Amino acid sequence: MKKFLLALSLALVLTVTLPLAVCNANSAPPPSIIIGVTGAPDSLSLSIGDVTAERKDKPFMTYFIFKQWELPLSVSGLQVTSPANTFEVPISTNKTFNNYFTLDLDSQALTSVSSLPGVKNVPFLMVALTLLIEGVVFYLFGYRQRRSWLIFVVVNLLTQAWLINMLGNGTALADAYALLDLIVLEIGVFIAEMIAFGILLRERGPLRRISYVFTANILSLFVGGYIIWVFAI
Repeated sequence: MKKFLLALSLALVLTVTLPLAVCNANSAPPPSIIIGVTGAPDSLSLSIGDVTAERKDKPFMTYFIFKQWELPLSVSGLQVTSPANTFEVPISTNKTFNNYFTLDLDSQALTSVSSLPGVKNVPFLMVALTLLIEGVVFYLFGYRQRRSWLIFVVVNLLTQAWLINMLGNGTALADAYALLDLIVLEIGVFIAEMIAFGILLRERGPLRRISYVFTANILSLFVGGYIIWVFAI
């Protein structure tokens, strides 16, 4: 069993690190205007001047994205077009980078918000996915005692609370640029959990504890991060 767990850990290391051997550089994401619409019909389109927004459908909200460098210098009106209704609302962008809004089709109201509307679910998703993913790994690594599971829950809740606080309650993830911050902060979580589980856990040996923490955090970061990105951001 120990050889299997060690082999699994090594396989994960290779899976994560080998694709990083080729590195491509790119510039930061351009400044954008992002408008979230709940229950947006398939035929809905938003435009400013002659520029039509790029549409991204998420499970709970649809986002319409304008790259600011494509827009006319004077931004005054947002045209909302659908077979059922067509109207225009004033829009202003007082920020220098990303600008977030929500659009209510029924009241025809455009509201400025501080971050992407979908990220309000991120803190809950981060905690739930961490406990689920790392809990499965914890079980597969052979931890069964009640004391071990209590330590698992407490340590993960504390590290996730710290991580969410550092990320601004998850709103920092609204900017794809800030995903780099998440990776750096996850290193801190890894170190903290390595120390905590190394000291507190007694059910298994030190090699298995180290293998568990590494495997759990890698899966939580990439699998959980992908799920959050797809469903919430």
